[in-house]
Amino acid sequence: SSSTPDVPLISFLLPKFGSTDKRSEFKLLEKEPMVNVCLSCGSSSSPPLSIYRPDTLTADLYATAGAFLKQCEVDSLYKSISIPEILIWYKQDFGSNEQLLGALAEMVDTNC
Repeated sequence: SSSTPDVPLISFLLPKFGSTDKRSEFKLLEKEPMVNVCLSCGSSSSPPLSIYRPDTLTADLYATAGAFLKQCEVDSLYKSISIPEILIWYKQDFGSNEQLLGALAEMVDTNC
């Protein structure tokens, strides 16, 4: 399941669902990085609000991801990449730095 961001007050305000919480049946069983680049939480670094349709869901998700990831800036001189802050907040959903970059690269490649 997606994590709460690594921001002290947020973890307190947004506790994880308990096993008896009726919303638990709708939570993801595995971490899904696409959630962090396709669903808006309203923060300034969130992706824009999008509409998703069942018959074009995969294409819609990748289109949103591709548009959102255009915010990333690559500095080839310093071999660094700047990413939206929300991806740093939820970095544990991606795993290691390498897994984060791999997931982002896959989202961009699939969109192109």
